[in-house]
Amino acid sequence: MVLYHFILLSDNNDARRFYIEVTAMKNPRLRFSALKSLYKKYLKNEAKYKPIFEFFKCDYSYYVLDQQHFDFWEDAMNYAENLQKERYHKLKHIIPIPKNGMITFD
Repeated sequence: MVLYHFILLSDNNDARRFYIEVTAMKNPRLRFSALKSLYKKYLKNEAKYKPIFEFFKCDYSYYVLDQQHFDFWEDAMNYAENLQKERYHKLKHIIPIPKNGMITFD
């Protein structure tokens, strides 16, 4: 079985914006470092776009959300999808912020 790490990236200004990255690398910090390097290459038009790059443009945080053993990559991805659904469920109570940034209570 392979140990997979599930890294959560979150926008510090909007908790509803997050991304879960899955890696089998022994050290998840190395995976994150590799992603940042790939982002720098993307800025020079030397790499393809990845949705995770949106978080490098804002004030973000990241941490290892979970780690689990799986036999297959597909099982790890299904688990990541479940983690994502759980997080959406936890955040559903957050009031949507309008585009103008003003929340009013009539």
